[in-house]
Amino acid sequence: MVSNRWSGKLALFGALTAAACSSDSSGDGGTTQTASQTAVFGVVTSVGGQPVAGATVQIGSATATTDAQGRYAASASPGSVLVRVAADGFVAGVRSADVVQGSGSALDFRLLERADPVAVDAAAGGTVAGARGAQVVIPAGALVDDSGSVASGTVSVYLTPIDPGVDAELDAAPGDFEARTLAGGTVQIESFGMVDLTILDAAGQELNVASGSSLTLSIPAPAGASDLPAELPSWSFDETAGVWRQEGTLTLDGGGAHYVGEIPHLSFWNADHEIDTTCVIGTAVDAASGDPIGGAQVLARGVDYFGLESSNSGTDGRFVVLAKTSSAVRITVSHAAGGGAQRDVSTGDTVVSRPVTPDSAGCIDVGEVPVARGSFQLSDGRVVGCDPGELAAFRACSDVLVTIAECHSPSGACTNSGGLFSLGYEYENGARLETAFDQSGAVTSTFFGPGGVACGTQVVQGREIVATDASGRSERVGVTVGSGGDVTYACPGGRTYSLSAAEQDRLAACSGGNADESCAEGDPGNVGTLCMDDSECTGPTECCFGVCATEAICALGPDICDSDSDCESGTICCSGTSQCSPISECYGACESDADCAADDFPGPCCDGACVFTQACAGECDSAADCNADYPFCCPPWDAASGGTFCTADIQSCYAYRGCSADADCGAESGLSCCPGQDGADDVCLAPTDCWGGRACSSESDCGGGLTCCDRSDIGADSVCESELDCGAFRPCADDSECAEGLVCCAAFGNLCSRPEFCL
Repeated sequence: MVSNRWSGKLALFGALTAAACSSDSSGDGGTTQTASQTAVFGVVTSVGGQPVAGATVQIGSATATTDAQGRYAASASPGSVLVRVAADGFVAGVRSADVVQGSGSALDFRLLERADPVAVDAAAGGTVAGARGAQVVIPAGALVDDSGSVASGTVSVYLTPIDPGVDAELDAAPGDFEARTLAGGTVQIESFGMVDLTILDAAGQELNVASGSSLTLSIPAPAGASDLPAELPSWSFDETAGVWRQEGTLTLDGGGAHYVGEIPHLSFWNADHEIDTTCVIGTAVDAASGDPIGGAQVLARGVDYFGLESSNSGTDGRFVVLAKTSSAVRITVSHAAGGGAQRDVSTGDTVVSRPVTPDSAGCIDVGEVPVARGSFQLSDGRVVGCDPGELAAFRACSDVLVTIAECHSPSGACTNSGGLFSLGYEYENGARLETAFDQSGAVTSTFFGPGGVACGTQVVQGREIVATDASGRSERVGVTVGSGGDVTYACPGGRTYSLSAAEQDRLAACSGGNADESCAEGDPGNVGTLCMDDSECTGPTECCFGVCATEAICALGPDICDSDSDCESGTICCSGTSQCSPISECYGACESDADCAADDFPGPCCDGACVFTQACAGECDSAADCNADYPFCCPPWDAASGGTFCTADIQSCYAYRGCSADADCGAESGLSCCPGQDGADDVCLAPTDCWGGRACSSESDCGGGLTCCDRSDIGADSVCESELDCGAFRPCADDSECAEGLVCCAAFGNLCSRPEFCL
């Protein structure tokens, strides 16, 4: 069997800032200040090690949103709690935490990027092949919605595998491998492959398997694993209870690379067998004072088996974790305010089952594990520092990133505030961090040092960081993740800087927050409350769309215009949308067709611009002159000047043409001559695009199958909308009071909303 290697928890740019936050302002590196609130805190990163900003963390009724470094903190009741993390583009994470009264309990998350969707006709069924040979066979008519109605039309299938032999992916698995057998017993399991299977209908609603039907699922075995069992039980993850439940049987295929079996519902699925477990106990203590560390995160990772268990230390610093018997396991204890220590343990053959406590008989006792703030002790006894000032090699890579981190240097208690698309942290010494997210996935963080001194900004998007310090120096750093979990940074000037899995682990443990781990919540305002003007909104909120919201959310709304004079400098009034936009966004600057598709342009990239009608295939006299990609020979826009050209289809030929009657828009295009507003020219558009959002007083004012939506009850003008959009942002008590396709969204103050907009 392949040995597991410990992999890190943070990309370096997040760890740098966090490590600076956790340095002791007194300079002795040993003063401990325990958290003053009962809470759960941690860092959410991707499998690639990058912070996941804007993720929603839910603990019971409490929610929090991760900042630019992926950090979160949320209040919680003492005892065992279930923590869920959701972020766009990722498979949701679910873990349990042991919350200590009056202290912060650490719980970090790795999130796995969700696989790209594959379209399938629900009525006909089909076979979907995913990464690493993962596969699902969907019989015809086997999918149903929440009401039990058979799904129809095109559905999106997301098939996302996890290799438990890859540490970073194992970190993203839900739960702690605690499981319930068919007989109801509680056992620990070892994974030989996992797959998350999610299927959404056209409205974004999750589907399931019809009663009496089943899908055939193929789960990839760990790469390089040997001596695989010929047959294993199948287990599905119960998100409500946070445990795996035994379901059926999986069989190793003829090639010995996949476990195949029938599944009766959609879930995270696991090919596992039961293992005998023992327990490891110890006490987390502060290295300087000897005081116990309550709420420290404790991880037990199998070195020679596929398994991971986590827990938290109690107020007395004592902890207990399960591990496989007669195996090698690595214990990592992380200090609440930055720092950590590892211990390698060889477990015995004494079998211990849940529930376990630090007083359970038969546990292997590692004794006291001294943990120092600002340093990390590796399993071989070496001690390395957390202070970013010690990272001289990385300073040579990006002096700007290190300069920002050292300037920021927050300390003392902090207060956080913000909304769905912005966050703010302000510390006792005057340092603060302001973070904003936009819909493109970019995260912009602005750092201030003690007393509010400007330090600089970091913009993170995809696998790239752009950092600019207070003097105006700017550096761009790329991030590449290797198959073994190592991370390489592409530095300015062409050099590179790499971190091994062990070094990442050290930085992860060093990334605890400031000296007082829990941040008090600032005034969030009355987000989601119905309003007529700004005077009805409190705190950092303002009135937009008839609802109190943060400035960042309001900025996401359209800037409606009639002409270029209505727009700010640098933007123009796009005729197709009547919205102010930069010229490149209005007409679509591009380098390839892929750039146009990303911006939802139906046409190709021609001469650096995305176009709706003109194909790059050039002029034509008939369809014979066009190629397979652009087979339709489109008449010229201006009969006087001529200029026929090839297009993808008849609709892209006529879209946005000037017109005086429907006949000018092509007999079979499906477009109609859309009346211009306020003197604008009439153009050919799809009926819904033509009438959507127009002011109306009756149904006769709307076309394209839209209705005149009366929004006077929320202080808005009536406009032409679909029935679904008309029902949005209505007050509700539960989902039953919302139109079909909408949910009652607590995040918006109990307003009906599309599920994808309700965080």
